[in-house]
Amino acid sequence: MRRRERLLAGFLLVIAWAGGGCTTQAWYEATKAGARNECRRQPAGESETCLSRVNPLTYEDYERQRSGQTPQNRGSRGE
Repeated sequence: MRRRERLLAGFLLVIAWAGGGCTTQAWYEATKAGARNECRRQPAGESETCLSRVNPLTYEDYERQRSGQTPQNRGSRGE
């Protein structure tokens, strides 16, 4: 079954890369998917703990956080 999971993860990465035009967002989502897949390979008791540590932010929220914007101050930079 691990081989099947690896194939699925690889397939998802290729789809994200090809479909997303190799964008930053595609890499972000593929990295999160890879992290979730790694968590699912952990023993049953550790899997949930691992999944709870995977970054829950959407790409849009990640970008806002990275640029210092929050939903409250979006667009308030004088742009």
